[in-house]
Amino acid sequence: MPIDSGDVAWVITATALVMIMTPALGFFYGGLVRRKNLVATIVQCLAIFSVVSLVWALWGYTLTFGPSVGGVIGNLSKLGLMNVGALPNPSYSNTIPELLYFAFQLKFAAITPALIIGAFAGRVRMKSLLLFIVLWTTVIYVPIAMWIWNPGGWLHQIGVVDFAGGLVVHTSAGVSAVAAALVIGRRSDAEVRET
Repeated sequence: MPIDSGDVAWVITATALVMIMTPALGFFYGGLVRRKNLVATIVQCLAIFSVVSLVWALWGYTLTFGPSVGGVIGNLSKLGLMNVGALPNPSYSNTIPELLYFAFQLKFAAITPALIIGAFAGRVRMKSLLLFIVLWTTVIYVPIAMWIWNPGGWLHQIGVVDFAGGLVVHTSAGVSAVAAALVIGRRSDAEVRET
C-alpha cells in the first residue's frame, strides 16, 4: 500500500498538537508553584522533552517498537534509528513513513515523564531530575509501551487494549508520581508557610 498524503498530514498535525502539550504542561505547573519555582518548573518540562528525545532516538524506540524478544522488550535492530526512514513499517502503519511514526510516538514518550514532575515541582535538583528521567523512560515507560503497543508485546498478545494512552501514559505517570511523592516526602513546614 502506498503512503497516503492524508494520513501523513493528519499524523503530522497530531504530532504537532501533542508536542505543544509539553511546554503547555510546563506553564500549567508553573501556575501551581510558588513564584520562585516558576521558571525552574517550565525549564524542567522543556529539559525533559529534550532528554527524552535523545533517549527515544538512541535506544527507546527500538526497545519499544523493534521486533519483540519474548514479548518483553524490543530488539536493537533500530538502535539509533538504524533502518528507520521514509518507508512504512507494516507492523504499525502501511500509509505513513516509519520516521513519522517514530516522531508521533516520541511526543507521548516525552509528555509522560513531564506529567510526573507535578508531584515534586520545586523540590528536586535539575541533575537529579535528568538522571531520573533517563532511568524512568528506559526502565518504566519503554517496557510498558512495548508490552501494550508492540504487536509482539505480552500484554498486547493477551488482548489488552490501551484507549488513548490511558495505561501507557496516564497510569504509568500517575503511579510514578505517587511513588516519587512518597519517596521525596512531605513539604517542610517552611515550604508550606511560604505558599
